[in-house]
Amino acid sequence: MQSGTLDISVGQLLDRFGVAIGMPFPSGKYLDDMAYEVLEKADFDSGKIQKTGVIPILRMKDGYFNLSGAETRLMRYAGTKDTASAADVTAELFANVSEMLIKDAQYLSEKYCAQSIYMAGGVASSRTFRAIAERNRSLDIHFGAPELSGDNAAGAALLAKRIYETGNSNSGK
Repeated sequence: MQSGTLDISVGQLLDRFGVAIGMPFPSGKYLDDMAYEVLEKADFDSGKIQKTGVIPILRMKDGYFNLSGAETRLMRYAGTKDTASAADVTAELFANVSEMLIKDAQYLSEKYCAQSIYMAGGVASSRTFRAIAERNRSLDIHFGAPELSGDNAAGAALLAKRIYETGNSNSGK
């Protein structure tokens, strides 16, 4: 299936932002924890969180997206004493990225008549992303175990094994 970033990956965006605000590398887990605390208070409804103005709208076209504009805005924020808290910016970032990835999954589901979506990789291990995705009942999204999702190869292989063993493939769709 054809989809993805046209420049930097979501993981790169998170790591670069995390390091810029003083977190250790890799930063995804630390940012995930920060975003989770804020979004949990909003029941993982991205529409209920404070809009900081730091994160631009993340757009997806024909399954592809660009994140370098968001990176530029995040680096500018990290280098200033903006009034928005790092937790609010991080929550907005996770909410926007999650919504974009869900829209991408919806696009691919419709394009390929797929009944189920399987996600693996570092971002798929995010408990914040998983919680936001669970709110979206229009898609049947499956994730690998979080401890295995950090390595895209392991997560994808285990999801493929599960599909093979259950005979639920939707292959060719």
